Amino acid sequence: MTRRLFRFSPLLFWVAAGAALPACHSTGDAPIDADFVTCTAEPRATPYQPGMQVTSTKGTFIVKLMSNTYTDASGKTQDESFVKGNDVWSVETDEATTMTRLDGLSINVLPYMPDHRHGTTPVGVMPAGSPGLYTMEPVNLYMAGYWEVTFNIVETPPVDASDPDGGADAAPPAPINDTAVLKICVPD
Repeated sequence: MTRRLFRFSPLLFWVAAGAALPACHSTGDAPIDADFVTCTAEPRATPYQPGMQVTSTKGTFIVKLMSNTYTDASGKTQDESFVKGNDVWSVETDEATTMTRLDGLSINVLPYMPDHRHGTTPVGVMPAGSPGLYTMEPVNLYMAGYWEVTFNIVETPPVDASDPDGGADAAPPAPINDTAVLKICVPD
């Protein structure tokens, strides 16, 4: 009897351990079908279209998603709606009151699934050569469902050029911080 119990104890251990592991699950607050997500009934998300935009929380910046490109298994790159996998985003960031494109920003991008309480891999952000345009990759939207993509934006104002000593005797201008959230849905 004891030998039989020891022989099955590794199996019992792994069954118990598997049952105790947390799983990606819904809070029950949103209508989610874990097997198939179409996004047509997701009221929180904005459907993709090139140039879609969101204003930052404090009204400082306008963030525009100019394109969402995805490379399929055959190697073909296309601009299309959000898909599961590694997307490349072209994002324009403008000053909200003048709509002037802004270069030299520090932008941190955080994709997050609030219904599942998890994010994804870090997103690289680099200037794309045109004023105010940034390339963000990989935007790893590896799971179908509702995502909130947060852009933490910091602008460091230049030193006043009219100051005779270039601002050497003055405190540097305070950075301007703001956050914009793009709410999207990735279908199956």
